[in-house]
Formats: sequence, structure tokens, C-alpha cells
Amino acid sequence: FSKTLFVEFHKWASLKQTGVTLKYMMEFGSKPTARNLLISAQFLHKELPIRIARRAVELENLPYGLSAKPAVLKVRDWYLDSFRDLRSFPEIKDNNDETEFT
Repeated sequence: FSKTLFVEFHKWASLKQTGVTLKYMMEFGSKPTARNLLISAQFLHKELPIRIARRAVELENLPYGLSAKPAVLKVRDWYLDSFRDLRSFPEIKDNNDETEFT
């Protein structure tokens, strides 16, 4: 991975996650209109990189040298791959973008 990617994911990991309750998700998802799907995709496009970056940083900060274990590095790299994929996806502006993102 490039140094730029590591800098970017550390920056995103420092951003605040948006809290979402299970009740809200159930209510929002109970009527999957085209507008709701678009709003959901836009939210996930913004929110998933933050949450994935945070998980990767947590794996980097494990105690007792666990962060250097090959299995942990492999999982961290999966997170970085997902982070890079999400960040490279263009802004979601319409339902065609939502479908492609999904």
C-alpha cells in the first residue's frame, strides 16, 4: 500500500462516526423507495470509509505485538482494500449511481 493511502485512512479514522439506532434503520428500511435507497447509499458512501478506517487503526494498535502477526496484517490489509475501493467510488448523485454502488 502507498504511504498516501495510509495517511488518508488515518485521517478518515480520526473522523467522528455518525450514530444510527437499530430503530431508525428498521423504520428507514421498512419502505425501500428509490429516494430512501439513494439516501442510504449516499450515507454509506460517506460513513463506511470512516468505520473501516477505524477498524484498521484498531488492528494496528493491538497490544503485545499482535499487530505484527501475519493474520492480523492480512485482515488489516482487507480493510485497507475495502477503504480504497470505497474512496475511489465517485460521489453518488442519482439512482444509477446508487445501483452501481450497491
